[in-house]
Amino acid sequence: MRYYNIPVFVPHIGCTHNCVFCNQKKITGKKSVLDYAEVDGFIRENLETIKKYSKGGKYVEIAFFGGSFTAIDLDIQNALCNIAYKYLKSGEVNGIRCSTRPDAIDENCLNRLKNYGFTAIELGVQSTDSDVLKKSGRGHSADAVFKSACLIKEHGFSLGLQMMLGLLGDTKEKMLKTCDDIISLKPDCVRVYPTLVIEDTALFDMMKKGSYTPLSLEFTVEILSEILEKFYANKINVIRVGLQTTGEVNENTVTGPYHPAIREMAETLMYKKKIEKYVLQNGAKGEITVFANSKDIAAVSGYKKENRQYFWKKYRLNIKTKTDSDVLKKSGRGHSADAVFKSACLIKEHGFSLGLQMMLGLLGDTKEKMLKTCDDIISLKPDCVRVYPTLVIEDTALFDMMKKGSYTPLSLEFTVEILSEILEKFYANKINVIRVGLQTTGEVNENTVTGPYHPAIREMAETLMYKKKIEKYVLQNGAKGEITVFANSKDIAAVSGYKKENRQYFWKKYRLNIKTKTDNALKKGDIKIL
Repeated sequence: MRYYNIPVFVPHIGCTHNCVFCNQKKITGKKSVLDYAEVDGFIRENLETIKKYSKGGKYVEIAFFGGSFTAIDLDIQNALCNIAYKYLKSGEVNGIRCSTRPDAIDENCLNRLKNYGFTAIELGVQSTDSDVLKKSGRGHSADAVFKSACLIKEHGFSLGLQMMLGLLGDTKEKMLKTCDDIISLKPDCVRVYPTLVIEDTALFDMMKKGSYTPLSLEFTVEILSEILEKFYANKINVIRVGLQTTGEVNENTVTGPYHPAIREMAETLMYKKKIEKYVLQNGAKGEITVFANSKDIAAVSGYKKENRQYFWKKYRLNIKTKTDSDVLKKSGRGHSADAVFKSACLIKEHGFSLGLQMMLGLLGDTKEKMLKTCDDIISLKPDCVRVYPTLVIEDTALFDMMKKGSYTPLSLEFTVEILSEILEKFYANKINVIRVGLQTTGEVNENTVTGPYHPAIREMAETLMYKKKIEKYVLQNGAKGEITVFANSKDIAAVSGYKKENRQYFWKKYRLNIKTKTDNALKKGDIKIL
């Protein structure tokens, strides 16, 4: 499922204090006066764009950001809520969220937002150190953060928390303590913003006078790498690091630790430290393979391949990466890809014959991921494999997801296509495929499952595999009239095609007659054409 956020900025109109670091007009690029028709039109325009380009399941939220939403004038607040609620009620959006101050939350406020269908509230925590909050002109205590966060969760809202790094009076210890405090509140998501100095703010004046010095980029990347590691270890979703680059916020308009790839730089350092710890503890030499989630592979290699270069230059160590896909996680398997490689190697080391099974079209799967799984299986050199296209069976979590629209089974046509490529890979590597697809039974048949089910799916995939091989020969050699295809006796039927499909295809398209002859010297998947 893909998430879409429609951001409606309400800059500064709800702020009861002028924080030393803030200039909402420059950060958001928005004027202070709201035009309700403009807001409505902006939401409508975004929804039309999402509808036009989005395919598959989606979750759409309207998000009121910028100022402290729950602190703005109640008439303005209600007007904006009514605009958003209209789209929620029509089913065009799935949720509404807002950001606000910790001291602008109470029972009445939360009940009102609940009535308008709000689903998430983000708090601008910034710091949980009282001295830092006071020097930043926040106007509330750390106690307000904990009280409001708990109240939001008690009322059933999703909780988001925002923190800043390098505020006036901040230290590394205070920033790490804020991170730990945020973790203790168990938010659903967090945003982390290194403090940037923007013109026309009190902080800018302090910097000019020498009473405030922004963090260096190097130090910020260091502390950020530690903070991200803490959040990731506690399974907290970090949905944003650093202000988004805009015409108003970029390297030419701000002072401080700004970089459009600051998250990538911090994650690079985080993985560098993890890898180097392993290298030093284990005396690794020559080459190591690092397994990571597909989303983290780039960071393991490093921003601009920095980690690969570092370990080669310092240790003459080659870093290989392999994906530990989130497909396993989404399917509720309860193990990582690393466990697959370890257990397979252990089985072979103990002298057992190794069989491996793979599925196609699991939750979160893509063609690239399926082919990667195939390649990984081949690298383990199993004695046999089984391949099962994912079928949706009643009374499963996947069946419920399908009904809700958050999972769509593969089509039979696409499955035959990808299966033909996978079988060709296995056959080329002399791996015995002992089963394709679930066996037809009283419980598993075309009337009891949803998805790419067909009792002859293997034959259909092999038909397509040989069709592509033959057509490549025909086009390269300009074959006319008649050709003879030699194949192992077990493959002759597939060369002709399921229900003679290949013979019919080549006659209809090329007026070419396909003759077949047996040659058992050829291995499974191989053909010879004369």
